[in-house]
Amino acid sequence: MKNTLLLLTIMMLLFLSCNNNEDQIHAEEKSNGFFFNSNFYKVNKAYFIPDLSTEEIDDFYIVITDGEIISPFTDSNELEFSEATKNSVVFRGIPDRSGPVTTVGFAPNGSYEFNSNNSSFSFAQFNFNCEASNGILQMCQQSLVIEERIVPDVAIIDIEIEELTAINDINFEIELTESRIIQGHFRGVLDRIQSE
Repeated sequence: MKNTLLLLTIMMLLFLSCNNNEDQIHAEEKSNGFFFNSNFYKVNKAYFIPDLSTEEIDDFYIVITDGEIISPFTDSNELEFSEATKNSVVFRGIPDRSGPVTTVGFAPNGSYEFNSNNSSFSFAQFNFNCEASNGILQMCQQSLVIEERIVPDVAIIDIEIEELTAINDINFEIELTESRIIQGHFRGVLDRIQSE
């Protein structure tokens, strides 16, 4: 009888332990961050930066990070981050110019796709688990740039803005040819920074 009770207690503890792990995974899925190579990278801040380097006044950057931007796009075309920064995602959006004119200075709602036929974003850069030295992210354990030379199977970034609260929901879904997947989510307000 004691063996049966002991066995039941052990099974109950194992069951509760598994449920706690599942709860933690579900909590991480709902929080701000990115899954890449089976790891979760937390972020808590996002920025909107108008791209003043082009003639198109509505091109923009969105930067999502776990630290802070100290200086947007220096002379070396690098973002400078706070020393505490470990994770960052930089995305350059190109709004649909055939549709209605969007309000300059805000990321327009919509889906941004990157493929070989049509691109509504020109690149996305993912840096996870890095060290910031003099404001530059270096020695990243995971780093990936999606651009013209690296065309993923699927690359969609959805942006939805709640008009009354100005809260942004940004979802990333990137699937690379090697079956590597990056999924990410940020919900919050985008701080606006003017690039220099």
